[in-house]
Amino acid sequence: YRPCYILAFNAAKNVAPPSSSSSSASSSGKGGISARSGKHDDYITKREFRLFFVFLILHVQLLDAFALVDGGRGSGTAGVDDANNNDRRITQTEFFDASHLIANYGFVGLADVRNSPYEIFKNMDANDGGVVLLKEWCDYLLEEERKGGTDVGRAVSVVDVAGAASAVTPGKDSGTRTTRSRLTPTPGKKTPTRSSTTKPKPKPKPIHTTPSKSANVASAKKKKAKDTTASTATTPSATQSSFRKPGPSADLNLFLSTFHPLVSLTDPSAKRDRSTQWKNADPNSNGMLSLAEVDSWIKLTLQATHKSHKGNQLYRLYRPSYIHAFDAAKSLAGGSTDEYVTKKEFRLLNAYLCIYAEMMDAFAAIDGGGPGVDSNDDRRIGREEWMRGHHTVSTYDLIKLHKITDEEAGIIFTEMDVNGGGYVLLNEWVGYLAKAEVAAETEKGVVLAKTAAYRNVMKASEEATRRVEEDEKKRRTDAAEAEAKRIQEENRAAMEKAAAEEAEAAKRVAAKQKAEAERIEQERIAAEKAEAARLEAERLAKEKAEAERLEQERIAAEKTAEEERLEQERLEKERLERERIAAEKAEAARLEAERLAKEKAEAERLEEDRIAAEKKAEEERLEQERLEKERLERERIAAEKAEA
Repeated sequence: YRPCYILAFNAAKNVAPPSSSSSSASSSGKGGISARSGKHDDYITKREFRLFFVFLILHVQLLDAFALVDGGRGSGTAGVDDANNNDRRITQTEFFDASHLIANYGFVGLADVRNSPYEIFKNMDANDGGVVLLKEWCDYLLEEERKGGTDVGRAVSVVDVAGAASAVTPGKDSGTRTTRSRLTPTPGKKTPTRSSTTKPKPKPKPIHTTPSKSANVASAKKKKAKDTTASTATTPSATQSSFRKPGPSADLNLFLSTFHPLVSLTDPSAKRDRSTQWKNADPNSNGMLSLAEVDSWIKLTLQATHKSHKGNQLYRLYRPSYIHAFDAAKSLAGGSTDEYVTKKEFRLLNAYLCIYAEMMDAFAAIDGGGPGVDSNDDRRIGREEWMRGHHTVSTYDLIKLHKITDEEAGIIFTEMDVNGGGYVLLNEWVGYLAKAEVAAETEKGVVLAKTAAYRNVMKASEEATRRVEEDEKKRRTDAAEAEAKRIQEENRAAMEKAAAEEAEAAKRVAAKQKAEAERIEQERIAAEKAEAARLEAERLAKEKAEAERLEQERIAAEKTAEEERLEQERLEKERLERERIAAEKAEAARLEAERLAKEKAEAERLEEDRIAAEKKAEEERLEQERLEKERLERERIAAEKAEA
């Protein structure tokens, strides 16, 4: 969380205004500069120290949400994982992919991110650089908290410093815990937004792809009718949805199984599912879907149908085709909603999703030399890639890809590469395949021919062909003009050479005269410069002398002041030293007196003990002598008695 420390520091250091007492008390701070003086307000005072932790907590939470989006993981794992993913800036793709992770993070500015991700990203990107930096992220979210009047907003605005700060720091009052829980955004707990009219987005229901009985019967009847009328076949109706056939990619089959059941007009279950999915896609019930809403609905539907990991994989795999399907569907109904998909256009939107996903799947099968999207895919097909891999897409239900020979493949590549860039881009690929489907009047072609997008593709294709022809014609014309211009240049050079030789003599005379005039002018200019230099030198010498005098006076004054300060410090040190020595002597004398008194008392105690011991020993000796005398006396008497 280190990047947020400077943001918290900058937010806290300007909170408490400098007071007269604090300014005078801190006038001899670091480097002799007041810690609270004007432009040097680069320190946090003790009064601001508590609020520093308020801002630190807020910015740590903001950075945690930022890191959840940065790197494009979309897995719900916050933090900085490696230098390749986390570049301390959020692209529009990263923001859109992770919008479902941060929607419930607890900040007012992110509460509506599911419905309006592009608008929020644009508002965050203050400098219109195409990416959101950490400072832009924090500034936007904190400003939204201010506008919402939340506890976070009040803490940042420092409108009610005591109340907002106590909301973060638990105290003894009964209201502290509740306030703190509102101030600390918790992932998973949604903070109410300022608008009470926004409806919560319903969780998409999985689409049941098992065909109903009625659908099977209709399919059997359709197949029978097709077999019996093969010789007199008519153009298929655009209302039928039998254009989808199983593609060679397992991922494509999963994708088609999700959205193809929504295309049928006759299957009642398809109508019910389509109605349910329209509600999921249109959470605000305005009857129109933007590209962002369609994109979000596709992602959530795939995740709900195929579980989160696989659904997200399918969403990313076919995402480049969604805008083609959206553009194809949005203008079907006409009117003022040409920039949105209406409910009438929703069924065919699903049809276009299936068609363009199949085209995208075929494109990815060739791009990079293999199926799917990996590090080798660069979203364009080179001629070598096409010649090497065109046979791998022959099983797709796209008429222009069937049974292509190598000779035909070279011609087809040239036709697809409408801008002559040497590569076939995805928009050129789908435009070419769509044009072929319409020209062949296939079931896909009938559906595609209804769209204004196809008409635009046809117009763009014709325009590209016209531009190629005009460029070739212009190239030939330019080559002829260049040759004629070269001949004219040679003739003009010869004439100019002759004229130059004639003019050279006149130039030499004129040059001599000009040189003499220039010499005289240079002498005059040199004299003027010398005089100006002399005057300038005199002026500079005077200014230098004056500056040196003022500098010497300043240095002398500073030296005097410094000497006085040093003398005062020396005298103060001597006084303190004398006091210290006197105190040490007094302490030593006291300790010595105590030591002598203790030694004397100890000596007296030892002497008394010695005398007592000697006295006791003498008494014991006398007692022993008495007892010995008595024993000898008894022995003598006994001996005398025995003798007698």
